[in-house]
Amino acid sequence: MNNEYIITDEQPRRERTGPPWENKEQLGFFTAIWETLKGVLINPTQTFAAMRTEGGIGKPILYAIILGSIGGVIGVVWQGLMSTLSFMVTQEIAKYAANVVYLVLMAIFMPLLVAVGLFISSGIVHVCLIMVGGANKGFETTFRVFAYTNGSVALFQIIPFCGGIVGGIWGLVCNIIGLKEAHEITTGKAVLAILLPVIFFIFCCGGAFLLIAILGVGGITLQKYFA
Repeated sequence: MNNEYIITDEQPRRERTGPPWENKEQLGFFTAIWETLKGVLINPTQTFAAMRTEGGIGKPILYAIILGSIGGVIGVVWQGLMSTLSFMVTQEIAKYAANVVYLVLMAIFMPLLVAVGLFISSGIVHVCLIMVGGANKGFETTFRVFAYTNGSVALFQIIPFCGGIVGGIWGLVCNIIGLKEAHEITTGKAVLAILLPVIFFIFCCGGAFLLIAILGVGGITLQKYFA
């Protein structure tokens, strides 16, 4: 039987060959890193729609460590300058010296901090994806989204004072888009997976403050009772 004209409901699979960083051997190091950075920050929908969902975490984590470390060290430099200005006003040598040591250690261990933070954040969000029924792919897919997004937005640290805030907000947006495109889920599920850890943290903080308040009021009442 000739099956040439048989029509099926199966949709063609989306071809995933990117981002450019995954092809740095052909494109060259600097071209690949620039094209990936530009794609994530300017056109995240197309970038993550074309992102490979598997193939190892080596290249994504290297991208995140390189750009995350650059952004982190720049942030440390800005903090150091602010600390120096503060020292010129207060003349507190001990406090200034301790702050300098802290900043130097932060710069030295920045690659490790970036890697650990990446595993923790992507791991938490992937658990939340499972909870909301949005984990259509494995943990590696979530990790890849976070690696490319967080590495890219880290360079917002170049902007003094507001760079971290701007990068953080755009990072949330890009992660939501990335999860939606990579796991092929609805925007609502992606948003919920990102916000669940924040909501949980707020509830924990609220519960802690409420407990402290109750214990404080109870302590005052007992003091009055036994006085």
